[in-house]
Amino acid sequence: MVTDGSPWLSWWACLCVAFLSSFASILVTSDASCSSSVSGQPGYEYDVFLSFRGEDTRKGFTDGLYTALEGAGIRVFRDNERLGIGKEIGPELLQGIKRSSISIPIFSENYASSKWCLKEFAFMMECREAREQIVLPIFYDVTLNVVQHQTGSYARAFRQHAKKQDPETIQRWRRALTGVGSLKGWELKNEANGHQGKLIKMIVTKVFRELKKAHLCVNNNLVGIDNHMKAVIRMLSVDAPDVRFIGIWGMGGIGKTTLAKVVYHQILDDFDSCSFLQDVRETSGRSHNGLRQLQSQLVADLLKCDRLEFASIDEGISVLKRRFREMKVLILLDDVDSVDQLKALAAELDWFGQGSRIIITTRNKGALEVPQEHRVYEVKEMEKEQALQLFCKHALRTDAPTVRLRSLSEEIVKRTGGLPLALEVIGSFLHGKSEDTWKATYQKLKIVPNKEVEHKLRISYDALEHEQQQMFLDIACLFIWEDKKTVALMWEDQYKFSLEADIEVLQLLSLIKIGGDNTLWMHDQLRDLGRGIVRQENPKEPGKRNRLWGDEAVDVLLNNRGSKNIEAIRLEYQIGLQCCCFMPSQFRKLSKLRFLQLDCANLAGDFENLLPTLRWLRWKIPSLNCTTTNLNVKDQLILDLSNSKVTNNWNAWNSIQVSANTLNSPIDNVVYGKFSNTYQLFCR
Repeated sequence: MVTDGSPWLSWWACLCVAFLSSFASILVTSDASCSSSVSGQPGYEYDVFLSFRGEDTRKGFTDGLYTALEGAGIRVFRDNERLGIGKEIGPELLQGIKRSSISIPIFSENYASSKWCLKEFAFMMECREAREQIVLPIFYDVTLNVVQHQTGSYARAFRQHAKKQDPETIQRWRRALTGVGSLKGWELKNEANGHQGKLIKMIVTKVFRELKKAHLCVNNNLVGIDNHMKAVIRMLSVDAPDVRFIGIWGMGGIGKTTLAKVVYHQILDDFDSCSFLQDVRETSGRSHNGLRQLQSQLVADLLKCDRLEFASIDEGISVLKRRFREMKVLILLDDVDSVDQLKALAAELDWFGQGSRIIITTRNKGALEVPQEHRVYEVKEMEKEQALQLFCKHALRTDAPTVRLRSLSEEIVKRTGGLPLALEVIGSFLHGKSEDTWKATYQKLKIVPNKEVEHKLRISYDALEHEQQQMFLDIACLFIWEDKKTVALMWEDQYKFSLEADIEVLQLLSLIKIGGDNTLWMHDQLRDLGRGIVRQENPKEPGKRNRLWGDEAVDVLLNNRGSKNIEAIRLEYQIGLQCCCFMPSQFRKLSKLRFLQLDCANLAGDFENLLPTLRWLRWKIPSLNCTTTNLNVKDQLILDLSNSKVTNNWNAWNSIQVSANTLNSPIDNVVYGKFSNTYQLFCR
């Protein structure tokens, strides 16, 4: 438990799990003032693992780097922060490496004299090989040549190790160090003229960019994109000193976002700072605060800092106009659909420093009127042969159809209108299916107008089994960018069997993607398809649908319009949103609720015997003055209090029936305790 007088729990503080009798429960606690400059990757507990020889660098360079990384919102594992004194450090440190997205070994004069440092680095290289984790070496007061070839102090260290370690271990360590030559890193004396502060800034920028790249989910089966990419990069002319706005325009499903991501990924290293704002249309339309949220995210990304909350759109514009005139920035604004969105985010060339590039994807060419200096690249339907190749990659896992299926394949491709998304989804649906199914699918496509993409996508949805359809709708309405394992935990409890195969079906049908960080994602048109299906359950009375999100969720709760149909509510945080307080009466009808997200909301009153089916509560508690009583979470799978103002003195710990007891924890800001049923709550 947090000791008295400790600060708010830091947002990366802990992921705690309580094993209940037949399933796990997750408790997440953290700081209300979290940095949003880098959203942590759910597939990893930490963003960076620092490996260093304490006597060489701990109180100088390493401390400076650690502070700078965490100051940028990057979660860092280092041994003196995460491990208690006197513990056997080996196994826990190796797990720290495995649970980190990036490893940074700081090679110093005495690094090789430590068997633990060598063991860590060898394991880093194994994770790089097996899991494609990133290793970024720093050569502090030794050269790459000394480390790679084990000369000088490293040769002396290995002579000592050879007296105590077996030959196989020695060879493993040498092999790892020899492999350092294939890595891109930094030599202090050759970088930034040996200036440690400048080098630290360079490292933070590189880490920040690598973490950003991990969130760019790009299809591996790209066809015909090279010419588009080269054309856009020519228009961008990154070396030119002027500021340029490039609009990528085309209909939905044509591949605009994929093209923009590939280009962004290719050129981002040429800029001081970068920001990728996805789903501008969706975010800005979610509430009246949507544009302010986007402004806040843009500023946080470019400055690598905590989010600022703007009182108005005009205030956000003022900051954007003033703050980035001397910075060379790269900005990708995805799915812009109105001039007002551009006016709020990137209205004029002189907002940004020389060499800056702003890329905008849009279905609405009229949205590119501001500024007038836009260059526009139109993405058109795929050429016939390219479209056929893309379809075959998904339907047949080859680049061309068989003689038997060629004519039918060409007809199906023709009916998709050359849209990559439709080709991918329909092709994936037909993979492994009989020729009769191919013919039936073609007949369905014939009655759908060429431009109605969603109707074509619906063919794949309708073919799913019931549980698979419900999982698809859950992701579309609630769980985009959520960790797959966490969501699967709730599904498995709901359906009483493992759904790994069903998740794989959704992925094989190209209805969802699994990011490199194990997060769930889907194309915006598939998201809109899923949300449209849910809205059609009851177009006029949202409270009678089974899933709610956004403003409709607020309205239904505040006005007590809920029903027993509701299974999930997602009330997301919005900048400027007035904190709501919900009473037991507003949940009394929600007898089937399994997922509840309440951002910036308090619960007040006696919740005894309410929410019996709730399995996942995500509650961003805005105040310590919580008057909730009898909120029973003993049957919960997941209790997420991240970004909440919670300390050990929070008066609702007892009211939510968490019997927390202080354990001898080496981590001051981790909450330990027991739920009321049996069970050990520990930090993972």
